[in-house]
Amino acid sequence: MKKTLKTILLCCIALIAVMTLGGCGGKGKYDDSISEMRDQFLKGENQRFTVTLIGGYRETPFEIDGVSGEKGEYSLISVTPKSATAYSAIKVILLDEEGKQEAEGEALKHPYKECFYFEIMSRVPDKQTVRLVYGDSQADIELTSVRGEGEIDGAAALDIALKALSDSLAPYRPKDKFSGEIYVRYIENPLKSDGKYYWYVAFVPAAQPDTSVAALLDASTGAVMATRK
Repeated sequence: MKKTLKTILLCCIALIAVMTLGGCGGKGKYDDSISEMRDQFLKGENQRFTVTLIGGYRETPFEIDGVSGEKGEYSLISVTPKSATAYSAIKVILLDEEGKQEAEGEALKHPYKECFYFEIMSRVPDKQTVRLVYGDSQADIELTSVRGEGEIDGAAALDIALKALSDSLAPYRPKDKFSGEIYVRYIENPLKSDGKYYWYVAFVPAAQPDTSVAALLDASTGAVMATRK
């Protein structure tokens, strides 16, 4: 039963990663293989909306094919209405510390979820004010980081995953260098909103890009919660 629950959890995480189109992390011999390092997670809300922002750097164009290409910074903002009110359009404006506009654009309706999303090709501070414009109304929401004191970072998560999955990765690590793509993502619990956050580390071998080896780590302790080998 426990093994089944772990498998379901990892599958949910993988699905959410694709649905969200998607952080400072690993340095060293694995840099060239990291296709995404998502280490930023901001959140804020008011009575009408919950807003989240995930960011870091990733491959551009983004493609899970076992080959890591050129990378660039990104920030993806998701706006989720709290009620069943139908919003035909939501405009997102990013403001700096002085209230000046830094970026803006029309948020797109998510194809699978009841939310809107807006993406920019740059990283934002860990405190970011977002202005939402909907119809004749607008609201400013301050986003702050959910990362806690003492949590492990992306580099540590990668090291732990490499050790936990060493046997499964051995065929794809000639001369101790992984041949394929690596995805390191700081995520919230995909099964329930319980305030817990994790590092999801996945390895996609160049020789078998339709498969992956992955580990789910507790962000607070670094403990390995589940693996897919």
